[in-house]
Amino acid sequence: ENVESLPRFLPCPKDGDGKAVVNKTGLGSSAALVTSCVGALLELYGLNEDQRVLNLAQISHCHAQGKVGSGFDVSAAVHGSHVYRRFPKCILPDILQQLQYGGDTVSSSAIRLLTNLVESPWEGGVVAPFTISNGLQLLLADVCGGSESPSMAKKVLSWKNSRQSPEEQSYWEELAKINPTIIECFQLDVNVEETAATTSSEWQNTNPSLYRLHEALVKSRSVLKAMGEAAGVPIEPEQQSRLADATQELPGVVAAIVPGAGGYDAMACLHVDDPGVREKIGN
Repeated sequence: ENVESLPRFLPCPKDGDGKAVVNKTGLGSSAALVTSCVGALLELYGLNEDQRVLNLAQISHCHAQGKVGSGFDVSAAVHGSHVYRRFPKCILPDILQQLQYGGDTVSSSAIRLLTNLVESPWEGGVVAPFTISNGLQLLLADVCGGSESPSMAKKVLSWKNSRQSPEEQSYWEELAKINPTIIECFQLDVNVEETAATTSSEWQNTNPSLYRLHEALVKSRSVLKAMGEAAGVPIEPEQQSRLADATQELPGVVAAIVPGAGGYDAMACLHVDDPGVREKIGN
């Protein structure tokens, strides 16, 4: 109801120099903007097919950000919530290089390469639809600010590509092990009455599946935070850690995390779908 009451377009506030002030939340707003523009243009020419939109939006977004990301945010803008496996990074560097150094003109070879990439199926993409379990809700706390995701991601990728110790390389392996557990746990229904009044520490015996989801999300948080510290990038700054930790101590809260690339973005909180729990989180 709150969203429906808003006008279709809201004016952006401007700073003293007349520049638009646009806050970010770390939820892929730039990817959504690029994808919607690509989709609108393709619709204009009768070419608005999901796979074509996805491929061209992935290329456009990587070109705009100056790096090849995982592409999950663009894929989510096209398909909604789903389990995602990234596309091979090796398929885009050639076209991005030609677009970067082509100036205002695009060569015929670049056009052929771009057409082939847009019209061909890519590996990865949607693995399976994904929904939040019955009895759970995801809440976003906007902090009216944010970090520059592309520069943060570039620093992490630069660190990843540099020489790392075996311990530093293990961060990626740990995350790869945790993600399937999170996906599996999300498929289970939650008994709201049994969990809304108790903290996650009490679920080990009363609701082991929900406790397992809590443990997996907390572990993912710790791995990402450690990765950020090793890379010198504030994926989860200390201020955000304190807020997330305090939120997770509340009854009915499964986990609180910093979404997106991290930094000083919004806080996301997964909680039992109960008005009392939501009110305590807000307080």
